[in-house]
Amino acid sequence: MDTLLNVPKSNTLLPALPNEVLIKIFSYLSHTGIQQIKLVCKNWYHLTHVPELKYKSKLVITKENIQDIYDFMESHKFHLEYLIYACVEVNEYRLDSLDFQFLVKILRKLGAHILKLKLRHQSTLSSINDYLPNLKELNLSLLLPEIRMCLDNLVNFSKFQSVESLLMPSVRSHPLLYKLLCSANAPFTHLKKLSVSISDEGLPVIFLETYASVLRWLKIKGGNRYDEVGEWDSQSLEVFTKYLQLEVLIITDSFFSGYNFLEIILTNLPQENRLKTIHLEERCDAELLELVIRKWSSSLEYLHWSGGGLYEDLSKQLSMLSGKLRYLCLVHTLGLTLDGIAPEKNTILTGLKLERICDRSHQDRLYLLLQRLPNLTALNLIFSGLKPDDRTLGYIFEHLVHLRILLLNRCCCESLGPKFTTNNLKRLHALVSCYCPIVAFSNFNSQFGELSKLGLLSCSREERRLASAPEQSREDFPALEQLSLNGFSMSKSQEIRKNFPRLNEEFVYFGLMGAFVENIWENYLFRYDLRE
Repeated sequence: MDTLLNVPKSNTLLPALPNEVLIKIFSYLSHTGIQQIKLVCKNWYHLTHVPELKYKSKLVITKENIQDIYDFMESHKFHLEYLIYACVEVNEYRLDSLDFQFLVKILRKLGAHILKLKLRHQSTLSSINDYLPNLKELNLSLLLPEIRMCLDNLVNFSKFQSVESLLMPSVRSHPLLYKLLCSANAPFTHLKKLSVSISDEGLPVIFLETYASVLRWLKIKGGNRYDEVGEWDSQSLEVFTKYLQLEVLIITDSFFSGYNFLEIILTNLPQENRLKTIHLEERCDAELLELVIRKWSSSLEYLHWSGGGLYEDLSKQLSMLSGKLRYLCLVHTLGLTLDGIAPEKNTILTGLKLERICDRSHQDRLYLLLQRLPNLTALNLIFSGLKPDDRTLGYIFEHLVHLRILLLNRCCCESLGPKFTTNNLKRLHALVSCYCPIVAFSNFNSQFGELSKLGLLSCSREERRLASAPEQSREDFPALEQLSLNGFSMSKSQEIRKNFPRLNEEFVYFGLMGAFVENIWENYLFRYDLRE
């Protein structure tokens, strides 16, 4: 069958690309895309099984499918390659004793091939302790508290010599787990990435100190304390003076961990750490930003900053990072002017997210800001409070040609709708907006050939524009995998849904735009290694 219907026929054969190039190309495909290219030829089928691409797919084991997985494993013992995944996640919330036996047998059989594992029960991990020789990432962040802990459930962490990434639950819910780690005499000889949580008892200081000299990536989730940082806190936080190789620092939910919690950590952390990423949430004042700029402006590439106060000099402070940052996220930063983000043309910044910065003066400056950021690959304004007008929409679709992720609030216009003449965003991977730009482009051939995720918001022009929504929308999005609709009545949602008959119902969402947007943005950060 000729699958190249739009390619002129010729006797000239295209040169075969090296496998390394094909793997690089395939790495940009989604899980669905990888499943499809397996059908092209034997060589491509085998290429999809290289580790770089196996990470794109994940085996999720649940109560609903565990029996089927076990039956397949038992009846197809010579075809286990269909069950081999580098990433495995187990949702063992409601497993009974028989299901648990199936689970252990499955994981023991597949364990040698598992590189990334996410579990909910410590008893599961202890049962497969000896069957994960190549494990690189162990995610225990959602581990459930054990009702009764017995010796049989204890984990021997010395078995995980190859683990490079460890994501831990809170100290309070799993104190014994942390004690086991601290008593294991540094079992993770290759550890580079660590995520821990703070409890009322404080930081797992001994554990943090053990790996201070080797960690490159550290995430700390704040606790639930309402008082200021106490004496034990200050002493505990001195552990950060021993860190010298950190490149990524993420601190979340720190609001209740004491007002000066962030300040003490950033003050103690030596400047010798070449921090590329700083992701801070809650209670970040102007003095803290000044400290960050003074110590790490020469190395910083990614900055997520949550304010909450008035920044009189914020624009001036940000200008000191202009031309250095690849990614910038600003949340609830009063006193910000959009001119401060890019006082002049900035070709370095490729990712921009603004959230809760709504100010009437910002609306008129958005157009100018985007003119100064020609190389944006990802733009997230959906929760910023900014509503793009037709001039801004037209500029985005015509001039920001590198965009792959575009998340916009519904438009602010009451007129019939924008009249665009050019769409240079045909390589978008994800789009969230109102229906207006899509309808505007429907009058001429403007296919979004690579768009896999589409979110549609209702707007003030919905009544007039939706009625004229073209049936050829199904042809405009040939690669669409997920659709999310928000703000439409059920009848209108069903009307839009009919324009995408090939879309699986499992990937159509109604009224879940927040989670849909978060998933898109997290995948973007992961794909472009902005927090890795």
